[in-house]
Amino acid sequence: MEMSGKFILIGVFANGLSTPQLPFPVPGLTFFQSFGADETGISRKFTATLRQLDNGAVLAKVNGQIQASIPAPIIMPIKLQNLRFMSFGTYTWSFEVEGQEPFLTEFPVLHNPGVDTKGIRVVGLPPSQ
Repeated sequence: MEMSGKFILIGVFANGLSTPQLPFPVPGLTFFQSFGADETGISRKFTATLRQLDNGAVLAKVNGQIQASIPAPIIMPIKLQNLRFMSFGTYTWSFEVEGQEPFLTEFPVLHNPGVDTKGIRVVGLPPSQ
């Protein structure tokens, strides 16, 4: 985050993750949750979960509290560290705020033998030279 409060986004994955082999270590993965607070002085508990869809294995789970002193948009980064994807397939990100419908999104972890083993890349782009 800049001193001005703006986020600098590097390595944004739009179509999933791609790797030549398993296990697939990811030192840091951040999900940005964006929502609005329409009340003054709210405080709500939340749970965020990263899970493999096929077998339900939980890779990471975060519990916390959202506090908003005024009605305003909220952008909340949730950083997960030292992840280890053990299989290819579909993964889900679930963000549940107390008293609200959960937000769910899916993304694939794909096998791509052409990916440079020194890093990860966005699916569909050629490996860097």
